[in-house]
Amino acid sequence: MMADISKIDMERINGLLDKLEEVSNNLNSMKHIIEEYHSGTQWYKIWSDGWIEQGGYVSNPSSNETVTLLKSYNNINYSIQCQYAHDSNLTGRFLSVGNKTNSTFMVRTGASNLDSWNGSYPVPFYWEVKGY
Repeated sequence: MMADISKIDMERINGLLDKLEEVSNNLNSMKHIIEEYHSGTQWYKIWSDGWIEQGGYVSNPSSNETVTLLKSYNNINYSIQCQYAHDSNLTGRFLSVGNKTNSTFMVRTGASNLDSWNGSYPVPFYWEVKGY
């Protein structure tokens, strides 16, 4: 027995197909992660609009540590966040960031115990970078 297709409302079907196309287009225009990487303390995420987030941890830095980015940026208009890692020493710590390129930046670390200053004390730190 064959189905009687003469009773199908083609306007309704075309309307549903149009709605399905609209929903599909909306989903395709939403930002989403297209690539992701994790290895040890290093990681990155690349979004569909080109936005890149990445970060890591430097456990034994030099006092002037160059961080090489996992993914390069188009220019140097990206933001950098660094935070020193906690340890048991009762010293003040500092981190300063500079010498940005599209694939590297430098972090200078140091510490003070309030009685003396040692500008070359290596301080372990976390870093995170975001931008296009």
